[in-house]
Amino acid sequence: MGIDFEWLKGKVEPLLNIEGAIKTIEPDVYYEPGPWCVTKLIALAYFIDIYTKIIAKTPYFKKMRYIELLSGSGLCKIRETGDIVAGSALIAATLCFHQFDEYILVELKERSSKALEKRMKILTPNVKVINEDCNKVISQIVLNLGKYDHYLAFVDCEGLEVNWSTIKTLLTKQGDIIINFQSRMISRVVGRAKSSIADEKKLNLFYGDDRWKYSRGSDDLLDLYIKKIKEETNRKRVLSLPVKGPRAYRYDLILATRETRGGNPWLKPMEDLSETLNGFSSDFNKKALDILTGRRKTLDDYFKQKQIFEEDFTLVNSCCDV
Repeated sequence: MGIDFEWLKGKVEPLLNIEGAIKTIEPDVYYEPGPWCVTKLIALAYFIDIYTKIIAKTPYFKKMRYIELLSGSGLCKIRETGDIVAGSALIAATLCFHQFDEYILVELKERSSKALEKRMKILTPNVKVINEDCNKVISQIVLNLGKYDHYLAFVDCEGLEVNWSTIKTLLTKQGDIIINFQSRMISRVVGRAKSSIADEKKLNLFYGDDRWKYSRGSDDLLDLYIKKIKEETNRKRVLSLPVKGPRAYRYDLILATRETRGGNPWLKPMEDLSETLNGFSSDFNKKALDILTGRRKTLDDYFKQKQIFEEDFTLVNSCCDV
């Protein structure tokens, strides 16, 4: 399956097709990112589909949970285009192959958390929205995860909001995690930390130590964080997916999972997706939204034909051997 308009249409259209009832709930409450967030949402939806196919077929796991530590309000309004697209929590409730048994969503802002709960309740009754700092409630969340539960966690950082101790506590339980690592922004904070005690403290909490002091730029900071995951948790298979914004802006999605006897074959589609995303220009997402909403007539010049994966679900069966 090449990267063509039909492929992109199938990934982006579901983000735009939001139930009217959801849009009318607190219509002035939304997150306002740039168009490059569409790439992040595509990647999340892509893995949610794979994940729910696998875990739901695994007899060992009795419950499948979705956990989000920085949930937002459930809707995003793209700054440059004004398009309203589904946020990550709504994606988890609508683009999963099998429904999660529970959605545990943490959001610090009261207005956003209330809007999120109302929106999610339209889609599923199995939702718990926690209006609190995720660093303060993570121990309670983990305490309520059973021995035979498995989770997919999404940590959508805008900066350094989530402490390493929070990530490490979550990773004491069985589950996969996707972390939005703000590579370029963290690099700028490191530069300021030389003269700012407050920034130094934030970085120490984020990394759990001062290894960031020995970094040599954005790539190094990302590698140090991935190394931290591998060293201090049992998630030994870690993949990063780059997302480009305008000029030098960039963040990386980190996917961390356990090594399984089946060899983690579901990572292959994500590796292929990573290669594909790396080929996207910084304005690709805006052009995609323009064509899908009728503002632009063609994307022919912006697609690079490339084979990204083959949907051979014999792999899904083998990766159930955990």
